[in-house]
Amino acid sequence: MKFAFMAQTAYQLMNMIRFVYYDTEDSKGNSVIFINEKVASGLNKEKELTASGLFNKVILYNDIKYNKISILGKLETAINVVNREAFGKLLKEHDESYEAETVVVASVSLESQIFWQYIKHEKVYLVEDGLGSLMGDAALDAMHEGRRKLTQLIYGPFRFDKMYLNNLNFNISASDTEFSEIPGEYSDKLCDFLRKIFLPDNYKGSYSDNDIIYLQQPVSLWDHKYPEVEEELLYKCLDILDDRFIIRCHPLTVNDPRIKGIRYDLQNYSWETVCIDQISDRNILIGVFSTAQFTPKQIFGREPYVIFIHKIIKPTGLDHVQIDRMIGKLIESYDSRNRILVPETTEELLVFLKKAENEL
Repeated sequence: MKFAFMAQTAYQLMNMIRFVYYDTEDSKGNSVIFINEKVASGLNKEKELTASGLFNKVILYNDIKYNKISILGKLETAINVVNREAFGKLLKEHDESYEAETVVVASVSLESQIFWQYIKHEKVYLVEDGLGSLMGDAALDAMHEGRRKLTQLIYGPFRFDKMYLNNLNFNISASDTEFSEIPGEYSDKLCDFLRKIFLPDNYKGSYSDNDIIYLQQPVSLWDHKYPEVEEELLYKCLDILDDRFIIRCHPLTVNDPRIKGIRYDLQNYSWETVCIDQISDRNILIGVFSTAQFTPKQIFGREPYVIFIHKIIKPTGLDHVQIDRMIGKLIESYDSRNRILVPETTEELLVFLKKAENEL
């Protein structure tokens, strides 16, 4: 087998499908794909991945369980790094060993690492996994220091052989990894295939072309007070926008309590697939700083209004200089550059929304 892919999210799976659909590096019909069970449970016609001739086999695996007790979690991580067979315990069916010329993952997470250690291989590729792939360092140094040192001690020097992105124009990564662009356009045939995989047969749509969408992120991970700050801000937006306002949950906020009185996208299908037919130039996408805000332009060439509120709800653990650089890349890509807004204050945001409610 030439390629063994690992899809931990729907976005990763979509990028891997495109990779194989256009027979990148002779991958079509010469690949297996391992899909997280949670991702697989949301697919409409998983069997099409093999029936189409793209993949030879689809293998499902369970989430890795992380111990909440810090010391035990570190011990389990070390054991997983040392044990080359650790990923096999996650497989839904463990009936054979696997090997491939190239393993393809999307990150340096522990789950990704035990996968590439489990599959006998010659090379390891990365495929885009959102803004982190475009901004960060894709090298082994991006790992947690303890796991990185243990990995180097056991397996020696390591680096990724190549990384594939959706759009090289958005890349600001400092990594010395070789970067390539996933080939091929989102043609009508490819889009039809993606709809078949990710959307139900009776799908009627999630958004109208004048919806103002708040792309939620797990703000509580940045500050335990942020959910309250977020709720107060969203109610102010609701006062202006009324029924045009809708919240789309992040995968990590889907099970959080709903903010009463605000409309939600209760379907939460793959954002990138939804964007194929929806999200027009009349939509407004509000978010702190989200991959989803880039998708319409980065992948499909659309230019909705995009409002970044990272100066109102300030994310931690992210380099704000890098955030500004990425937003600059998006502005440069737009024909109508006044459609990208970065309000300094809540008042500035609300002034624009009042104008939008009257004019858009």
